[in-house]
Amino acid sequence: MNIRSFPVIMISMACWAMSAVGVQAQNSIQIFGPVDPRLSEAAASYSNPSTFNTNNLNLVCPANPVGVLSSTPSSTPLGSNGNVLVDNNLTVMVSNRASGGTVDNGPLDVCPASGVAGPSAALTNCFRSAGYQVPVVAGYLTGQDPDTFVLPSNEGGDGMTVDQAGGVTPINISKQLVSGPETVTISLIDDGVFLASSSLYLNTNWENQGGRLRLLRSGNNLEDFAAEVPPMGGALLAFLRSDKSWHGHHPYEGKRRAIQLNWVTDQSVADREQARHGLSSKIKRLFQPALSWRR
Repeated sequence: MNIRSFPVIMISMACWAMSAVGVQAQNSIQIFGPVDPRLSEAAASYSNPSTFNTNNLNLVCPANPVGVLSSTPSSTPLGSNGNVLVDNNLTVMVSNRASGGTVDNGPLDVCPASGVAGPSAALTNCFRSAGYQVPVVAGYLTGQDPDTFVLPSNEGGDGMTVDQAGGVTPINISKQLVSGPETVTISLIDDGVFLASSSLYLNTNWENQGGRLRLLRSGNNLEDFAAEVPPMGGALLAFLRSDKSWHGHHPYEGKRRAIQLNWVTDQSVADREQARHGLSSKIKRLFQPALSWRR
């Protein structure tokens, strides 16, 4: 980030496909938002499944990686408590990028045995009968957000949201992950009649120093810093702009998103700063990741 106006407030929000989080932070990656229950496409069936959502995550995992799929984020992956609801199946495939894509694991239906049985032991649904299957067939859930809708008691509800009442327990996929760079493909599969899903997060235990914004004491040493801000969603950083307001970060992989708000003294300052920012953006695109610090 290049902060140039005077003074400056910067709102930093990060959405990472990599494991670029702070040293003491855990990483929760939102994979999908919720899909309201609705009728399936006419052709969808167990013999002709239809993928209605898919996402590829490019990750770098440590030795002994931990990954848990949950409908809610969690800073302690193995303590995830957001039940997962998918009508019908959730598959995971892992491709080890270090092998040039020649080593794949999956795709595998990871819905646990606690879900409603499918046509075979290898194909289980990520929902339960009570809390989802019965009320959705009765038409009580059509168009309702499974993350937030609470089924009334006269329709079989028990005071919980649909995902918690009708979903399966969080799904541990740690055994499918490997150490090093990999692409994890998460897919939601519809086998007919109805389709739906809760939100889905991958809660992990891995960490990486790349991408954390450092407030530097000098303009030529990225390791001489006074404070460090993890690239976590909702983080806020404000500082007074000066010729010594150096800041920067190590190179990273993945997406880095931020909202930057600038307060300036008059229109001429705004025009000058916009011109400088446009030029610096072009230079950074040419030389990244060589530019690792800036003021």
